[in-house]
Amino acid sequence: MKSLALTLSLLGANASLFAHDLIQVVTEDLRPFNYLENGEIVGSSTALVRKVLQEAKVEAKFQLHPWARSYAMAQRDENTLIYTINRTPAREAKFKWIGLLGAEENDTFFFKLAANNQIQVQTLEQAKQYSIGVSLHDVNHEILKSEGFNRIHAVSQFNQSVQMLLRDRIDLIVGSYPVLLEACNHLNISIDEIEAVTSFRASRPYMAMSKSTSEKMANRLKASYQKLVSMGEIPDFEAQITAVE
Repeated sequence: MKSLALTLSLLGANASLFAHDLIQVVTEDLRPFNYLENGEIVGSSTALVRKVLQEAKVEAKFQLHPWARSYAMAQRDENTLIYTINRTPAREAKFKWIGLLGAEENDTFFFKLAANNQIQVQTLEQAKQYSIGVSLHDVNHEILKSEGFNRIHAVSQFNQSVQMLLRDRIDLIVGSYPVLLEACNHLNISIDEIEAVTSFRASRPYMAMSKSTSEKMANRLKASYQKLVSMGEIPDFEAQITAVE
Protein backbone atom coordinates (compact mmCIF):
# COMPACT_ATOMS: atom_id res chain seq x y z
CA MET A 1 0.00 0.00 0.00
CA LYS A 2 2.84 2.37 0.82
CA SER A 3 4.40 1.63 -2.58
CA LEU A 4 1.10 2.34 -4.32
CA ALA A 5 0.66 5.58 -2.38
CA LEU A 6 4.17 6.67 -3.32
CA THR A 7 3.53 5.88 -6.98
CA LEU A 8 0.29 7.86 -6.98
CA SER A 9 2.04 10.74 -5.26
CA LEU A 10 4.77 10.81 -7.89
CA LEU A 11 2.22 10.61 -10.69
CA GLY A 12 0.35 13.50 -9.13
CA ALA A 13 3.53 15.54 -8.91
CA ASN A 14 4.38 14.80 -12.54
CA ALA A 15 0.85 15.70 -13.64
CA SER A 16 1.12 18.98 -11.75
CA LEU A 17 4.46 19.71 -13.39
CA PHE A 18 3.07 18.94 -16.82
CA ALA A 19 0.10 21.22 -16.23
CA HIS A 20 2.49 23.96 -15.21
CA ASP A 21 4.40 23.49 -18.48
CA LEU A 22 1.28 23.75 -20.64
CA ILE A 23 0.09 27.26 -21.39
CA GLN A 24 -2.58 28.70 -23.61
CA VAL A 25 -1.60 31.24 -26.23
CA VAL A 26 -4.22 33.67 -27.51
CA THR A 27 -4.13 36.09 -30.39
CA GLU A 28 -6.32 37.66 -33.06
CA ASP A 29 -6.55 37.70 -36.84
CA LEU A 30 -4.16 40.57 -37.60
CA ARG A 31 -2.22 40.08 -40.80
CA PRO A 32 0.73 40.00 -41.34
CA PHE A 33 1.56 39.43 -37.65
CA ASN A 34 -0.84 36.64 -36.67
CA TYR A 35 -3.51 34.94 -38.73
CA LEU A 36 -4.99 31.57 -39.70
CA GLU A 37 -3.76 29.82 -42.85
CA ASN A 38 -4.62 26.24 -43.81
CA GLY A 39 -5.82 25.57 -40.29
CA GLU A 40 -2.63 26.83 -38.61
CA ILE A 41 -1.91 30.10 -36.84
CA VAL A 42 1.03 31.73 -38.63
CA GLY A 43 2.53 35.19 -39.19
CA SER A 44 5.70 37.08 -38.37
CA SER A 45 4.87 37.52 -34.67
CA THR A 46 3.66 33.93 -34.39
CA ALA A 47 7.02 32.63 -35.64
CA LEU A 48 8.87 34.52 -32.90
CA VAL A 49 6.47 33.35 -30.19
CA ARG A 50 6.87 29.72 -31.28
CA LYS A 51 10.66 30.07 -31.12
CA VAL A 52 10.53 31.30 -27.54
CA LEU A 53 8.19 28.51 -26.46
CA GLN A 54 10.35 25.88 -28.13
CA GLU A 55 13.49 27.21 -26.45
CA ALA A 56 11.72 27.26 -23.08
CA LYS A 57 10.41 23.71 -23.68
CA VAL A 58 6.90 24.88 -22.92
CA GLU A 59 3.95 23.25 -24.63
CA ALA A 60 1.23 25.58 -25.81
CA LYS A 61 -2.29 25.51 -27.16
CA PHE A 62 -2.67 28.32 -29.70
CA GLN A 63 -6.08 29.94 -30.08
CA LEU A 64 -7.22 32.68 -32.43
CA HIS A 65 -10.22 34.75 -31.37
CA PRO A 66 -11.58 38.26 -31.86
CA TRP A 67 -9.29 40.61 -29.93
CA ALA A 68 -11.84 41.37 -27.19
CA ARG A 69 -12.09 37.68 -26.27
CA SER A 70 -8.34 37.04 -26.36
CA TYR A 71 -7.71 40.15 -24.28
CA ALA A 72 -10.30 39.09 -21.70
CA MET A 73 -8.82 35.59 -21.49
CA ALA A 74 -5.33 37.00 -20.94
CA GLN A 75 -6.59 39.11 -18.05
CA ARG A 76 -8.69 36.32 -16.52
CA ASP A 77 -6.73 33.08 -16.97
CA GLU A 78 -3.37 32.12 -15.52
CA ASN A 79 -0.60 30.71 -17.72
CA THR A 80 -1.92 32.62 -20.72
CA LEU A 81 0.31 34.30 -23.28
CA ILE A 82 -1.09 37.03 -25.51
CA TYR A 83 0.35 38.60 -28.66
CA THR A 84 0.62 40.85 -30.69
CA ILE A 85 -0.14 43.36 -27.93
CA ASN A 86 0.81 47.01 -27.72
CA ARG A 87 2.50 48.04 -24.49
CA THR A 88 0.92 51.17 -23.07
CA PRO A 89 0.98 52.87 -19.63
CA ALA A 90 -2.64 51.80 -19.08
CA ARG A 91 -1.73 48.15 -19.70
CA GLU A 92 1.64 48.09 -17.93
CA ALA A 93 0.46 46.61 -14.63
CA LYS A 94 -2.05 44.22 -16.20
CA PHE A 95 0.49 41.81 -17.71
CA LYS A 96 3.96 40.33 -17.31
CA TRP A 97 5.83 41.54 -20.37
CA ILE A 98 8.08 38.97 -22.05
CA GLY A 99 9.68 40.72 -25.00
CA LEU A 100 9.40 42.85 -28.09
CA LEU A 101 8.14 41.39 -31.36
CA GLY A 102 9.41 44.24 -33.49
CA ALA A 103 11.54 47.39 -33.38
CA GLU A 104 9.59 49.61 -35.72
CA GLU A 105 6.79 51.60 -34.25
CA ASN A 106 3.39 50.69 -35.64
CA ASP A 107 2.32 54.12 -36.82
CA THR A 108 -1.45 54.29 -36.63
CA PHE A 109 -3.57 56.66 -38.70
CA PHE A 110 -7.11 57.76 -39.25
CA PHE A 111 -8.15 56.60 -42.73
CA LYS A 112 -11.06 57.74 -44.91
CA LEU A 113 -12.36 56.90 -48.36
CA ALA A 114 -10.15 58.62 -50.91
CA ALA A 115 -13.22 59.74 -52.86
CA ASN A 116 -14.76 61.48 -49.85
CA ASN A 117 -13.57 65.07 -50.00
CA GLN A 118 -15.96 66.23 -47.28
CA ILE A 119 -13.87 64.82 -44.45
CA GLN A 120 -11.09 67.09 -43.24
CA VAL A 121 -9.07 65.92 -40.25
CA GLN A 122 -5.78 67.34 -39.00
CA THR A 123 -6.15 66.94 -35.25
CA LEU A 124 -7.73 64.54 -32.75
CA GLU A 125 -10.32 67.16 -31.85
CA GLN A 126 -11.44 67.46 -35.47
CA ALA A 127 -11.75 63.67 -35.70
CA LYS A 128 -14.26 63.58 -32.83
CA GLN A 129 -17.06 64.87 -35.08
CA TYR A 130 -16.88 61.78 -37.29
CA SER A 131 -18.02 58.19 -36.83
CA ILE A 132 -15.01 55.92 -36.38
CA GLY A 133 -14.61 52.17 -36.84
CA VAL A 134 -12.27 50.35 -34.49
CA SER A 135 -11.63 46.82 -33.17
CA LEU A 136 -13.36 46.13 -29.86
CA HIS A 137 -11.07 46.56 -26.82
CA ASP A 138 -7.88 46.95 -28.84
CA VAL A 139 -5.39 49.68 -27.92
CA ASN A 140 -6.95 52.14 -30.39
CA HIS A 141 -10.38 51.60 -28.86
CA GLU A 142 -8.96 52.19 -25.38
CA ILE A 143 -7.26 55.44 -26.40
CA LEU A 144 -10.28 56.78 -28.29
CA LYS A 145 -12.47 56.27 -25.22
CA SER A 146 -9.90 57.86 -22.92
CA GLU A 147 -9.70 60.88 -25.24
CA GLY A 148 -13.46 61.44 -25.10
CA PHE A 149 -14.52 60.10 -28.52
CA ASN A 150 -18.17 59.07 -28.45
CA ARG A 151 -18.97 58.20 -32.09
CA ILE A 152 -17.15 54.89 -31.94
CA HIS A 153 -18.28 51.78 -33.80
CA ALA A 154 -16.43 48.85 -32.22
CA VAL A 155 -16.37 45.57 -34.17
CA SER A 156 -14.72 42.22 -33.60
CA GLN A 157 -12.25 42.38 -36.53
CA PHE A 158 -10.44 45.11 -38.45
CA ASN A 159 -11.73 43.82 -41.80
CA GLN A 160 -15.27 44.62 -40.65
CA SER A 161 -14.29 48.26 -40.13
CA VAL A 162 -12.86 48.41 -43.64
CA GLN A 163 -16.05 46.99 -45.10
CA MET A 164 -18.15 49.48 -43.14
CA LEU A 165 -16.00 52.33 -44.46
CA LEU A 166 -16.41 51.14 -48.04
CA ARG A 167 -20.19 51.04 -47.59
CA ASP A 168 -20.26 54.59 -46.16
CA ARG A 169 -21.56 53.32 -42.83
CA ILE A 170 -18.73 55.10 -40.98
CA ASP A 171 -16.50 58.06 -41.80
CA LEU A 172 -13.11 56.92 -40.55
CA ILE A 173 -11.21 53.83 -39.45
CA VAL A 174 -8.13 53.57 -37.26
CA GLY A 175 -5.22 51.27 -38.06
CA SER A 176 -1.69 50.87 -39.35
CA TYR A 177 -0.69 50.75 -43.00
CA PRO A 178 0.60 47.12 -42.99
CA VAL A 179 -2.63 45.87 -41.41
CA LEU A 180 -4.76 47.94 -43.79
CA LEU A 181 -2.82 46.63 -46.80
CA GLU A 182 -3.36 43.02 -45.71
CA ALA A 183 -7.06 43.70 -45.12
CA CYS A 184 -7.45 45.21 -48.60
CA ASN A 185 -5.68 42.24 -50.17
CA HIS A 186 -7.89 39.85 -48.22
CA LEU A 187 -11.04 41.71 -49.27
CA ASN A 188 -9.77 41.97 -52.87
CA ILE A 189 -9.96 45.75 -53.02
CA SER A 190 -7.40 48.38 -53.97
CA ILE A 191 -5.75 50.22 -51.10
CA ASP A 192 -5.91 53.31 -53.34
CA GLU A 193 -9.59 53.55 -52.40
CA ILE A 194 -8.54 54.50 -48.87
CA GLU A 195 -6.20 57.25 -47.72
CA ALA A 196 -4.68 58.43 -44.45
CA VAL A 197 -5.85 61.79 -43.13
CA THR A 198 -3.77 62.23 -39.97
CA SER A 199 -1.62 60.22 -37.56
CA PHE A 200 -3.15 58.84 -34.38
CA ARG A 201 -0.42 57.19 -32.31
CA ALA A 202 2.70 55.03 -32.47
CA SER A 203 3.57 51.95 -30.40
CA ARG A 204 5.57 48.74 -30.54
CA PRO A 205 4.39 45.11 -30.47
CA TYR A 206 5.04 42.72 -27.57
CA MET A 207 4.29 39.28 -26.23
CA ALA A 208 3.05 39.16 -22.63
CA MET A 209 1.82 36.74 -19.98
CA SER A 210 -1.29 37.07 -17.84
CA LYS A 211 -0.74 38.76 -14.49
CA SER A 212 -1.73 35.62 -12.56
CA THR A 213 0.99 33.55 -14.25
CA SER A 214 3.71 32.45 -11.85
CA GLU A 215 6.96 34.39 -11.75
CA LYS A 216 8.75 31.12 -12.44
CA MET A 217 6.96 30.64 -15.76
CA ALA A 218 7.24 34.30 -16.79
CA ASN A 219 10.96 34.37 -15.98
CA ARG A 220 11.47 31.11 -17.85
CA LEU A 221 10.01 32.63 -21.01
CA LYS A 222 11.93 35.88 -20.54
CA ALA A 223 15.19 33.93 -20.17
CA SER A 224 14.47 31.94 -23.33
CA TYR A 225 13.65 35.13 -25.20
CA GLN A 226 16.92 36.77 -24.11
CA LYS A 227 18.90 33.64 -24.96
CA LEU A 228 17.48 33.62 -28.50
CA VAL A 229 18.37 37.31 -28.83
CA SER A 230 21.97 36.62 -27.74
CA MET A 231 22.17 33.74 -30.22
CA GLY A 232 20.86 35.90 -33.05
CA GLU A 233 17.75 33.75 -33.46
CA ILE A 234 15.58 36.74 -32.58
CA PRO A 235 16.62 40.25 -33.66
CA ASP A 236 17.79 42.53 -30.86
CA PHE A 237 14.86 44.90 -31.16
CA GLU A 238 15.87 46.85 -28.06
CA ALA A 239 19.29 47.62 -29.56
CA GLN A 240 17.69 48.65 -32.85
CA ILE A 241 15.40 51.07 -31.03
CA THR A 242 18.28 52.51 -29.01
CA ALA A 243 20.35 52.99 -32.17
CA VAL A 244 17.55 54.95 -33.83
CA GLU A 245 16.81 57.06 -30.77
